Amino acid sequence: MPASQIAAAHDPDAYDAVFTALLEYHPNDVVSTRRVLKDVRRLAPECPFADEDMLALIVQMASGTTMGISFDHREVA
Repeated sequence: MPASQIAAAHDPDAYDAVFTALLEYHPNDVVSTRRVLKDVRRLAPECPFADEDMLALIVQMASGTTMGISFDHREVA
């Protein structure tokens, strides 16, 4: 089972936080993984999943739309 399905299956708060963070984006927008991760951590601060697991969930949810994904979470701020 992919990490994204594990995260959603064991922590509905993680799924809800990612869903809520992605609501700020519109079709044809580019989703910043850094921004979405930051928003998810703010919305679900007790979520035990690593960034990689959260990224899998973000990609799974965003790729079902017409959103692009910018993997900028490891860039120096």
